[in-house]
Amino acid sequence: VDASQDCNVATFVVGPQPFSGRSWNVRVTQYSCNDESSPGGPPGCLQYFTEPTGVISSFNFPSNEKNANTFGTPTHLSNQMYTSCFRRNTNKCSICFTPTYTGGAIESFGVSESTIKNGPGSGSGSDCTGDYIVINGARQPDESHLSAIENSNRLCGSILHTLRKKKVSTTICTEDTPFRISFKTDDDENTLGKTQSTNEVKGTPSGTVGFSLSY
Repeated sequence: VDASQDCNVATFVVGPQPFSGRSWNVRVTQYSCNDESSPGGPPGCLQYFTEPTGVISSFNFPSNEKNANTFGTPTHLSNQMYTSCFRRNTNKCSICFTPTYTGGAIESFGVSESTIKNGPGSGSGSDCTGDYIVINGARQPDESHLSAIENSNRLCGSILHTLRKKKVSTTICTEDTPFRISFKTDDDENTLGKTQSTNEVKGTPSGTVGFSLSY
């Protein structure tokens, strides 16, 4: 969280009913702004990943493959709007993301309803208005850097792809720096429809599982 020069106030809302006997221990660590070598990373980054490879997940997602296949159906959080950043390592000019889990009990990308009526499908651009991730300069590995200019930065649906209505996830790469992913969700889910394109909880993967991406 970018700190104010004045007093910073933290407010915790845990539910509509008053509770007694609850307490929190809050640890605050301050980092210098504009210092990408510090654990805090660049300004505006809620998370900062410094290792050259790893996994980034939405906060709801199970932390390992065993749990991912037995957890049931994870549901991503509402009203999210944050950015996760990645340190650019020496001699590395791009970063790529691919779904961590595919073909199991759940897939590891599903952030909105499908773009295909009766099956999982990818969304991009104008499809992505409620819940989506943003990868600036998104492209597939076999596309040129110039192709990323024509692709949308917004990606959604229940399949990860730069193009819409795709049925199989792909790897997404970018040369845009600083390396980052943003995640935005609204305050509700579409659950009244009878097909995967109108109901986010229908099908596998559903449009509510969130994401887990290896980079």
